[in-house]
Amino acid sequence: MVEALLLSLVTACVSFTISEAKLFAGLRAAAHRTNRWAGELISCGYCLSHWVTATLVAFCLPQLFPNQGPFGYVLTWLVITWLAAWQWALMCIAVKLAEK
Repeated sequence: MVEALLLSLVTACVSFTISEAKLFAGLRAAAHRTNRWAGELISCGYCLSHWVTATLVAFCLPQLFPNQGPFGYVLTWLVITWLAAWQWALMCIAVKLAEK
């Protein structure tokens, strides 16, 4: 479970940085101009977190549901994404509060 929590923190951080940070504003704008689907994907932290989590699960192979085979990895992917979504939302709230 600790591994899933750590992976969700990584997912939230990467998703927030790409979808919200000024650093990637140019990339988001270019993606919108080039391919609307890709632009929407990297502008939505929740959407992006699914792909970030899928990549992390593929490389790290965390197993929250042992003895479930490939389905266990899908469930793990969904749990990590759900945790990351909450963390991403908290980061968004913190930034909004800091801007005031």
